[in-house]
Amino acid sequence: MLEKIIEHCLGEGLYNGLKNALGGKTLTIEFNSGNSSAFSFDGTTAGIILSTQMESNHLFHEMLHAFQAYHETLESYKKSKLNREIEAWYAQYLYIQSLPEYKPGSKWHGIYNLTDLGKGIQEINKHVDQRGDLIQNETALYSHLAGIESLFRETSAYSAEKFPYDYDRSAISNFSNLKRISANCN
Repeated sequence: MLEKIIEHCLGEGLYNGLKNALGGKTLTIEFNSGNSSAFSFDGTTAGIILSTQMESNHLFHEMLHAFQAYHETLESYKKSKLNREIEAWYAQYLYIQSLPEYKPGSKWHGIYNLTDLGKGIQEINKHVDQRGDLIQNETALYSHLAGIESLFRETSAYSAEKFPYDYDRSAISNFSNLKRISANCN
């Protein structure tokens, strides 16, 4: 999975950026027989739990959470978990859309083209390009992100208690990590 991730420009930027952010520390990746993935961070150590059934884009998503965590304080990370989730979903979309598993009729194509949340994530590309730069004005992006926040809130997994949204951040700053990992991409 890691080799597949590194073959993609965003994946290579993420891998190298995470390696630098860790500065020799260890990122634990635990594989289990479940059907979900997760990232944990306590301010000093980080870990990824990944099902053996998961694909490279799941690992990419969780690695991005690790990268995000090492560019925040523990307090700011906890305060902006939904902001970070939106960025991770969008970066995952940018990563997976170039892979064979995104072909029409596939699970992933369906998620991003047939669900309201997936379409909302995909349509971030009307406001933020693949390098994390603003396309339109920030007010339009802010409005779009508010709609995506509502879509996340419709699922019990993304409650405001577990996934707070930091309204004090500018809309484009929500994509600062995408900007970092895409710095060498065309």
